[in-house]
Amino acid sequence: MQKDEVKRGLILFAKAPLPGLAKTRLGTRLSDAECAALAEAFIRDTAQTMRGVAAEYKRVAFTPPEASATLQALIGPDIGCFAQAGGDLGDRLLAAFERAFAEGCRRVLILGTDTPTLPASMMDRAFESLRSADLVLGPSTDGGYYLIGLRRPVPALFQDIPWGTEKVLERTLDVVARESLSFHLLPPWYDVDTPEQLDFLLTHLRALELAGAVSVGRFTREVTMDASPSKGSKELIYEETFARGPGAWTTGKNLPNGSWHRNIFGQRGGPMPLGWHPEGGPGGGGYAYAESPWYFDDNHGEFMWLYLAFFLNRSSDAGLAGRDLRGVSIEVALRGSRLELKGAKLYFWIQGLALPRGPEGKEEMYNWALASQPIEEPLLDGGWREARVVLDADEARWSCMGLLNGGLARKLKRIQTPESGRGSLLPILGGRHVNLGFLLCGVDPCDPPTGRIDVGRVTFRGPEGL
Repeated sequence: MQKDEVKRGLILFAKAPLPGLAKTRLGTRLSDAECAALAEAFIRDTAQTMRGVAAEYKRVAFTPPEASATLQALIGPDIGCFAQAGGDLGDRLLAAFERAFAEGCRRVLILGTDTPTLPASMMDRAFESLRSADLVLGPSTDGGYYLIGLRRPVPALFQDIPWGTEKVLERTLDVVARESLSFHLLPPWYDVDTPEQLDFLLTHLRALELAGAVSVGRFTREVTMDASPSKGSKELIYEETFARGPGAWTTGKNLPNGSWHRNIFGQRGGPMPLGWHPEGGPGGGGYAYAESPWYFDDNHGEFMWLYLAFFLNRSSDAGLAGRDLRGVSIEVALRGSRLELKGAKLYFWIQGLALPRGPEGKEEMYNWALASQPIEEPLLDGGWREARVVLDADEARWSCMGLLNGGLARKLKRIQTPESGRGSLLPILGGRHVNLGFLLCGVDPCDPPTGRIDVGRVTFRGPEGL
């Protein structure tokens, strides 16, 4: 038998462990830096386990594309890397399988980084099952799967799957039945995404250590020494689950009698309540949504033309009036539906009063976008995903948006520059905010984003000691 007839491929799907972007659902227990350190340890532990698996082709498929050097330095030179393809998770999984098969593999496994204690024997067992089965799945306790293996590409397995929900495994099994695939099921294993799952991981690591398996999860063990429940959680300041409607959340729409300035298309805009559906949210309950077309705001052209996607028109409507938001973390469950962003970014935005001007000491309104923490990536999977931003008081991490158009329909007039807003962020975050929310920025007025953004939950948590 020729070697290429039994070549086995093992691929690890990994996200770059960047503060503010990695393991964000653990943000109620850990700081951004601790979340990133834990994500890094998960990658290193899983890569170490991969080294003990009998596979000729081992790769890490990473995202974002610019993280190549970071991931390669993290895992070492003996395991190759390639950037994940575009599209939702299903598109990226299918592309990775097709790549491995095109490079001569005959049996291919893909796993994620959320199972750092998964033993090499489970992967060997999966390869063995592919001698006779078309498909092997390792079910995870959250309703998804921690491993998938194939002998050939099966596109149907990755289409119309509600990624990021507890229905992933169920829908995948529907495809297995429909396509009459021969199938092998591995024992269940657990992901580590939430504080409760982290607690179980800590207990499991302790049990492994007492049993003498000190090499399992070695890197994870090193960074979880201070992650016990005794650290406590950050104060819950605000929560909206959309169980009974859209709450105080609104979106920007074209309105004939809108109070916002008339844009270059002659349209006025204003806030409208988000749409709402009573079921289908991340926990099975309700969710709100913002759907195109949105009002095109050309008033901040020096920053980036934008849409107000979903926001609190008055922070007081959410009981946040006067609240110090410095260091607060905001978590939001998001899902894109038929969404085409067309290059736009999703940023957190806040507007408020600051900087007295003139002899009467009149305050002006300034707008800031948290441009260092874009969160549009969760919208690309087609399933519910958690995104998180931290309201850092450092102005260097934000962009002041300025004002260009004082309601003039035919010409632009610069009435406020980004430079003039310097020094205004701290008082706004400190309690002088008027409204806040999320913007789609970098909008091309001739080819704007289309589709729908679903919002399943929003929470604000204060830093410890606030």
